[in-house]
Amino acid sequence: MEGLVTGSPRVKRWRQLRFRLLVAGVFISVLPLLLLGAYHLNLVGRWQEKSIEEQNRVAAEAIANDIFNLTTQQEGLLQAFSIRYGKELLEMPFKETERILYSILRLSPYLEEVSVVELTGKELARASRRHLVVPGEQRFFYDRELIERVGRGERYYGPVEIEEDGRPLFSLAVPLWDLSRGWPVGGLKAKVSLKGIMDSITKAHAQQGGTIYLIDSTGRLIGHQDFSLVLRQLGVRRNPAVRDFLQGKKPPTRYVSHDGQEVLGAVIPLRDLGWGIIIEYPVSWAMAPVRTAAWHLLALLAVVVALLLLLNSYLSWHFSRPIEELGRAALEVARGNFVEVNLMSSVGELASLQETFNYMSRELREKAKMEALVRQTDKLAAVGRLAAGVAHEINNPLAIVSAYTEDFLERLEEGGTTCFKEGEWKAYLTAVLRQVARCTSIIRKLLDFARPAPGLREWVKINELVQGIVSLMDYTLKKKGIELTLKIEEDLEVYADRLQLEQVLLNLLTNAVEAIEKEGKICIKAIKKGQEIEISVIDTGKGIPPENLEKIFEPFFTTKPVGQGTGLGLSICYGIIQELGGRMVVESSLGQGTTVKVYLPARQRGGNG
Repeated sequence: MEGLVTGSPRVKRWRQLRFRLLVAGVFISVLPLLLLGAYHLNLVGRWQEKSIEEQNRVAAEAIANDIFNLTTQQEGLLQAFSIRYGKELLEMPFKETERILYSILRLSPYLEEVSVVELTGKELARASRRHLVVPGEQRFFYDRELIERVGRGERYYGPVEIEEDGRPLFSLAVPLWDLSRGWPVGGLKAKVSLKGIMDSITKAHAQQGGTIYLIDSTGRLIGHQDFSLVLRQLGVRRNPAVRDFLQGKKPPTRYVSHDGQEVLGAVIPLRDLGWGIIIEYPVSWAMAPVRTAAWHLLALLAVVVALLLLLNSYLSWHFSRPIEELGRAALEVARGNFVEVNLMSSVGELASLQETFNYMSRELREKAKMEALVRQTDKLAAVGRLAAGVAHEINNPLAIVSAYTEDFLERLEEGGTTCFKEGEWKAYLTAVLRQVARCTSIIRKLLDFARPAPGLREWVKINELVQGIVSLMDYTLKKKGIELTLKIEEDLEVYADRLQLEQVLLNLLTNAVEAIEKEGKICIKAIKKGQEIEISVIDTGKGIPPENLEKIFEPFFTTKPVGQGTGLGLSICYGIIQELGGRMVVESSLGQGTTVKVYLPARQRGGNG
């Protein structure tokens, strides 16, 4: 598009249509993906948590079953020897009994010690992996429950005991029967190593991960993958799962463990033993796949956003560029440059908008031409109204020139140049030149006023402008006996077309003069009010009827007789003032006079306009 200048008001980037379209496109495209992704991640997270909870439960049950099976195997081994030998273990020589007991130890890696005891609690023989047994060394067991239960023919599982070296052991006893009489006569007692059992369990379930705790009925740690924690007797009673297990409550599946780490856990009690098996997985580990999926989703969203930014940037530019061109063209039209646009890629609604804009521009161009013609016509009409006054103003200096010339010629005829005193020639000619200059000034002002306005704006001094207009109306004012008062503040300037502003003030002053039928007063005031300059033309004429006050700016409205007014004066003035960024206000009282106020933007100190 040719003929445009770049001077449109700068719009903040975030308020530009292109930017808004870009943001809207990305938002509309990404929001559903983000919501679906968040919903999917939530489902995956919940499924993962449920899956880990179920995995923990299954693993804990499997470990509990394995521990139960291992302890049952130890019980079965003792039961087998009890059935095989019975009371013979109480009667055979020490060496033979010791040999049998050591054979039991060789058959089970989990047994630390095996003893043969009487129902009185007296130990008859013993085999140990860690202690040397001296023949004839006797011990008495004061575990009343052990003796009573064995005496009743029942098996016995004792509490977990921590040895001096920190190893957790528990006692297991089965009765020795006198089959001929049918009652128990003694017992086969063993100490079972929980470390061995836990080592076997940990090895069997190592691929499942997680942390395994074995606790007794008091909440004491008796088994762990890291046996050093058992040796140090790590306190786990503050663990919520342990606490609820001891209180007989259903433990939570997600909680903060004793070490301050959030975990997913499961607790399963061991049958007949009163123990509990706890397996825990850190939430950070359990939710690692969800975090990975979240990062993948974010990466996908980043790629999608990048692609959408590229696509939407092109589409928003392609869509907003014609609108921006129309905006710049509209600004030029507002400035009075009635350009037309040619949007090369416009189709559909944009093409229709282009045609409408160009039609508007052509119509405004024709309207501007007509308004300029009307204004010039109004000027010429004003010149006609001024003709009588201007003629009188010119007649006075011409009369003086004529008088000086006639006197000069008469003296030349009477006595030639000798009749003039020294310097009289110069005085005569100076007077004539002064009056000619006066005529020239009046004619120049009239010609300047009648000349078509070039449309150029400049800083116009109000005082000089008013003085020039008053000089054109001086004769008319004197003829009608109108007293004119000027109250103009110094250094008032407005940025305007001088000739257009002269036309406005001349129209207002002419209307004020015509409104005064006989003698009256007119006052022209110019003051600065804030950011504006107020120019007032106040007369003491007949005033305007209230019913006509709202119509005075309408084109062709006039109250003058036919042939004495066009009704365009105030309408043209109103249009000029609006073009200059100002406004007009009319106040009138019938029979008292009229005040017309013109407000124009003032020149600010230190400003350049």
